[in-house]
Amino acid sequence: MWQIGVDVLSEYRKQGVASALTSTLAREIFARDKVPFYCSAWSNIRSVRNAVKSGFIPTWVEMTVKPEEIVDEMNI
Repeated sequence: MWQIGVDVLSEYRKQGVASALTSTLAREIFARDKVPFYCSAWSNIRSVRNAVKSGFIPTWVEMTVKPEEIVDEMNI
């Protein structure tokens, strides 16, 4: 299994860059006979949306607690 993680600079967000990269990486990982997986905190709504848009489905969930300020900053 190979993990996919994408961090897009703020000036390039909302242009489809994350989903294009994530989808392309997933195909490349499959082509190498590995299983791609995508991890994201559920509080990081943008990242979760990217995963779903890129074809990933929630399979397992790990819950953590973060201060509200950190969660708000992730979702700006």
